[in-house]
Amino acid sequence: MSKAISFFAAISERNQTKKMLPFMLSFLYLLIKAVNNLLYLSVLTIFLEKAGANTLPWVYLAVNVGFILIQFQFITRIVGFEGHWLLSKISIPMMLFSFVAAMVLPTESTIVLIAFLVAAMLSDLTSNQAFTAMLNHFLTMNEAKKTLPFVYASGSLGYILSGLLLKFVLDLAGFQGLLFMNGIIAIICRVIISMLKPVENERLANASDEDDDSDSERKENVESSLKHPLARLLIFSSFLIIFNRYLIDFLFAAAVTAYFSSGKSLASFMGIFGAAADLIVIGLQTFVMKAVFSSISVGRVLTFVPAILTFLCLSASFSKEFAIIATVQFLVLINSKNFTVPATTMLMGAIPQKNRVFYRRDMSVACSVASTLVGIF
Repeated sequence: MSKAISFFAAISERNQTKKMLPFMLSFLYLLIKAVNNLLYLSVLTIFLEKAGANTLPWVYLAVNVGFILIQFQFITRIVGFEGHWLLSKISIPMMLFSFVAAMVLPTESTIVLIAFLVAAMLSDLTSNQAFTAMLNHFLTMNEAKKTLPFVYASGSLGYILSGLLLKFVLDLAGFQGLLFMNGIIAIICRVIISMLKPVENERLANASDEDDDSDSERKENVESSLKHPLARLLIFSSFLIIFNRYLIDFLFAAAVTAYFSSGKSLASFMGIFGAAADLIVIGLQTFVMKAVFSSISVGRVLTFVPAILTFLCLSASFSKEFAIIATVQFLVLINSKNFTVPATTMLMGAIPQKNRVFYRRDMSVACSVASTLVGIF
């Protein structure tokens, strides 16, 4: 009798969680983006003030090497678990990292600052990759078209709230208080991830027998990324997206460092700047993007938009005008969160689940190559 009660209770819990899934995913993404943004901006601000923007290429190189190692040595070994399971595992280090940073930073040691900034960037990249994989696991293509605009709008809201919090908390409690608060938000993230466990259990229970194949057998059955038209498009667009992002990030970091002399003023500006961009993204995702993705080919978005932004970013690299660099950075932020990231998530959902991890790995390598080229450039 007790087993029957437990069985029906489990079914009820799964159904309730499934019904609330869009809201839970949206709220979780809001928290993840807030945590990552607060951590990154806090560490980056201290880094720029103490070490300067000229050290950033070394940070990019370390992030690239670390992310490639994660893809080849870890991600491809957990096929089928690179979503909720991975996000659950890395949520604890993310939580602890904020508390450790609060106790150590700020510091005058460039090596320590590089290590913290690299860790913050790898945390952001890995948690975003895990969350995207979880979306592909939990949502069908049709569900994604309806749900993703609200999920990504919530992520933008997380950026806005974290940007506003950045200024007020810095004035009241400084960087240490801000990082401690970030650790508390990360704890809430962990709770939401645990609440999604019934959906993950249902997905694993319904997984096909093909998921039991060995890693070597899966690799043999996967078509080369360059031969698969959809994977080739995703890799090409990801390369351009990251090249644009890191190039304009480097230029923007150098420009704002020269423009603002105070670390707190720098952090406040970057928080408000990001919040303004995400306010526009929320409006577009809420009222426009659902209709856009329903009427325009997602493939066309990933073909033409990154190429246009590459031209703008390369043009900005030959200008020292703060206004020009800030404007291009603003456009890149809006495009990434509004078009290319949601479009990439939707198209990845069209690839069989057992093959996604290998194509996602190749996309990550292309991204690392792109950011390395930015450092050289």
